[in-house]
Amino acid sequence: MSVAVGEDDDVAFGRFLLTEGRIDADQARESYRLLCGYRVQHPQVNLAQVLAKHGMCDKETLRVAFQRFQAQKGNGGPPAAGPAPGSVQGDRFGFKTVELDPGPGPAPGRAPDAAGATPLVIGGAGWVETDTLVDRAGARPSAPPGFPAAVPFAPGFAPPSGSAFGPGPSPASGTGFAAPVRPTGPHGTHAGPPSHGSQPGSFGPRGTHAGPPSHGSQPGSFGPRGTHAGAASHGTQAGRAPFGPGATHRQPSASAPGASGGKVKLPGPLQLKPDDGADDEEDGDEHEDTNVQSTTIPRKKGARGRAQPAPAQKGPPAAVLAGAAAALVILVVAGLYVFLDRRSTSRARVAFLELAAASKDDPKAALEAVDTLPPKLLQDPEVKKEIDALRAAVAARDARAAAKAILAKLPEAPTLDARMALCTQAVEADPTFADAYVARARARYAVARRGALSGKAAPKPGALTIEAMSDLDQAISCDGRSALAHLAKGQLYLVQRGDPEARERAQSSLQNASTSDPEGPLGFLALGLIEAARLKLDEAIALFGKAIDRDPKLADAYLSRAEARLRKRDWANALNDASQAFRLDPTSAEALTLQAEARYRSSADPAGALADLDRATKIDPTHAAALALRSHVRLVRDRIGEVISGPDDQKAARDDAEAALRVDPEQPLAYLTLAEVCQAEGNTADALRYASRAVDKGRHLPLTFLTRGRLRARDADDQALADFEQVLEIEPNNVRALTMKGAILVARNELDNARNYLEQAITIDADLAEPYFQLGQCFLKQPRRELAKAIEQFTEAINRKPNFPDALFYRAATFCTMSRWEECLADLEKAEAQRKSGGFFREYDVWLIRGHCYYHMKDWANAKKWYEKYRSGTSVGAAALQQKVMPRLEELERRLAGQLKDDEPGADKGEDLDPLGGPGGRRRGN
Repeated sequence: MSVAVGEDDDVAFGRFLLTEGRIDADQARESYRLLCGYRVQHPQVNLAQVLAKHGMCDKETLRVAFQRFQAQKGNGGPPAAGPAPGSVQGDRFGFKTVELDPGPGPAPGRAPDAAGATPLVIGGAGWVETDTLVDRAGARPSAPPGFPAAVPFAPGFAPPSGSAFGPGPSPASGTGFAAPVRPTGPHGTHAGPPSHGSQPGSFGPRGTHAGPPSHGSQPGSFGPRGTHAGAASHGTQAGRAPFGPGATHRQPSASAPGASGGKVKLPGPLQLKPDDGADDEEDGDEHEDTNVQSTTIPRKKGARGRAQPAPAQKGPPAAVLAGAAAALVILVVAGLYVFLDRRSTSRARVAFLELAAASKDDPKAALEAVDTLPPKLLQDPEVKKEIDALRAAVAARDARAAAKAILAKLPEAPTLDARMALCTQAVEADPTFADAYVARARARYAVARRGALSGKAAPKPGALTIEAMSDLDQAISCDGRSALAHLAKGQLYLVQRGDPEARERAQSSLQNASTSDPEGPLGFLALGLIEAARLKLDEAIALFGKAIDRDPKLADAYLSRAEARLRKRDWANALNDASQAFRLDPTSAEALTLQAEARYRSSADPAGALADLDRATKIDPTHAAALALRSHVRLVRDRIGEVISGPDDQKAARDDAEAALRVDPEQPLAYLTLAEVCQAEGNTADALRYASRAVDKGRHLPLTFLTRGRLRARDADDQALADFEQVLEIEPNNVRALTMKGAILVARNELDNARNYLEQAITIDADLAEPYFQLGQCFLKQPRRELAKAIEQFTEAINRKPNFPDALFYRAATFCTMSRWEECLADLEKAEAQRKSGGFFREYDVWLIRGHCYYHMKDWANAKKWYEKYRSGTSVGAAALQQKVMPRLEELERRLAGQLKDDEPGADKGEDLDPLGGPGGRRRGN
């Protein structure tokens, strides 16, 4: 390697060790700090000795490294003026008061002085911070409060001639001083501050700085006990002095670095040892202990055998020394200021960067600290980058807070348009806020439903969700981990029941929501919706419960659990969940709709359900489920499910059903309502068509199959039995389905099988009249009729349903068969009066049985009257008319004409009509 011109060899060697990896930067700094302390008392100490002394590098490694250093040094630096310990003549290695820098060249701000030494500019790149300095007594002097102690200046530093520190003598002036500098000892270290009272170049006992002038030393002389008196200043003679007998020693100059040939053993903190007149013979051994070779002068023995002092050398003028001291003080103060300013700026920079890195949760607090930073620190690139990042973070937080504040006003929005406006404002306040897009997606879906409601035709599948889906996609692009956005997207797919791919897309979105919030409430809610779509209701209810446990204020979890419980016919718990959801969200039309359904199913309370549905449609007039359910609740039915509402209620129900289908063509209850209204109007064909649509849209609803099965049974369709079996597959204990299936089996004469279903229905609901009626039919259709048991079952049915025309008719027919004419006529009168409310028997069958009763009661006129009415109400060619009625009419004319007496037999010769066999024709079950 090459040494820059003017660079001290100690610095170059230290950098060489760093480059070679023999020491690290921390060891370099520590060895430098120790070296500064040692050189206060031992100027000849060098860097290698410090490293070896403190175990930072072994001696042999240092020796080999120094030889390599000399070999690589080349001609880049000045030649050494003296030998180094353990090295060849002219080589030295040491450490001056600059920080080791692996880069070549002298430290910035330094230039070689006139004598070749490299002075240190305070605050430059060569400045090295140390905790404190070691004074001559080995103690650490205290620094001013708040100021760290500074490193001493490099020896040999001299301000330029004619500077602000005052002119100084030229090196060629012949005064013996190159400039007002502090004399240096070996290796360029200080020989001792002038304030100690010594003259430049003088030394004290045992190689330390010379004491006060009372010791009698002169500049250039040697003190007592053979210690070195100091190096001669620049421009003086070479500094020769007599040594031991017959030998002389060339004194190294202050500017030319050199050292004695012996090793230096570094002591600990040294104490000044005053001259106590001890035997001078001990001096020869003391240098072996310290490994510091001292230069001695042969002493002339006086009366007491003491050596005579060397001739005093003339020192620099006092004024020059004072000026130099003042200059040094000013430079020290200036250096301290620069150092402390840089150190304060560095600490402020580090503290600010640490604060910025730790302020992710509160960037505003870190941004407030910018006002306290030094102005020049604001130009630091890294600091500027952090400030810009903090400002962006604060702006983003302010925008997010503004958007959240706007969304918080949604429950107070009086109309859908106001709600939509708030959502748009939230999106504009923070275009990166996923929740704002989710809220607007829901509002947009409601707006689309409102447009469909005002139209005349139902929209195409998925048409209402286009804009809402776009907002949800934007929310996911802003925050791909937003569980709320993925959940809302899955829910939107679930309402698209007309799209065959919607279910798979819904499952994918809901799975993403679960992944985004695996242990959170939205994650469990999403998993519950997946299970509910698979009709795994128990698993879904459990997952909804976990979501509620993690967030008891999550209204959607209560809504979803309420819907699952409705499917399980758990009316009471479904009502509780729906009510809790509405308490959490008073703007939820869905909560009121589910509450109305649970209330209607649990207690058949149409009035309370209608009140809830009216409130729901007021909150959201486009809520298709609320409209469909209200259309269904408006119709009043008997216990078996027959509509008994008046025309006005039927019209209102039809209007609600049609409105629901304009918004959502997938609402099964709306089709079911239309089917029942058409049935009540006698439009069986349209009723059956709407019932089939209801089944297609709501296969999970047993009521759709039940309604279609009842319509098919009326039309003697054999597929009715399949519909009832489907109902029983969904609800095994559905009493209506059990009764209807039993009735079909009765009509097929599968009486034993029919009786099993009917008895099961009575066990489940003993208050339902229809199973008793069908059991009565079973007893009448047996090969051996059990008329008494039939009368008993018909009577049970009538007791539970007084307005039951079919039960009255068949009991009347049974009474007629049992010749209980008066009871038969009474039941016939009631049955005929109630027939318009839904009886299945034909009216002319009543006329026939009534004529038969009057015939046996010998009331010939009334008998002839009802037989003639029967003949006029039936088609010519009927078997009963030809075989029985016409002969009896002829007989009655003869009796009324007096041609036959009352006790004479008639034309039939006592044979009678069977009102349970032929007169009624084929009997059809309910």
